[in-house]
Amino acid sequence: MCIVYISFSKVVVNALVHAIPAIFNVLLVCLIFWLIFAIMGVQLFSGRFGYCRDKITEARSDAELIANKSVCLQYNETLEWHTPMINFDHVLNGYLSLFQVVSIINKGFKAFFSRIYLFSSTFG
Repeated sequence: MCIVYISFSKVVVNALVHAIPAIFNVLLVCLIFWLIFAIMGVQLFSGRFGYCRDKITEARSDAELIANKSVCLQYNETLEWHTPMINFDHVLNGYLSLFQVVSIINKGFKAFFSRIYLFSSTFG
């Protein structure tokens, strides 16, 4: 009985070892596909996810009063320019953002795209 399990384990391990090149090919195609979307995200959303907030309370300031980063930095005693962790400022940040969207399907997907809608409607 034990010999049957050992021979079956050898077959499974052998099949997994032979499947590694095909798995790497699929992984490479996925990475290239994500690279395209990361580059598109950088072109569309680079620098748009940042906002001005209060240093103490971390509350978002009014976008009509503080229009951009340079105006926010003039009030450096009370306000700061904040860029969230999920952004498309660089291609690697785009990769990480896309990975978060893919890996956290329900909660991350809704939160991520609500941020995109908020910031894209703010900046036109």
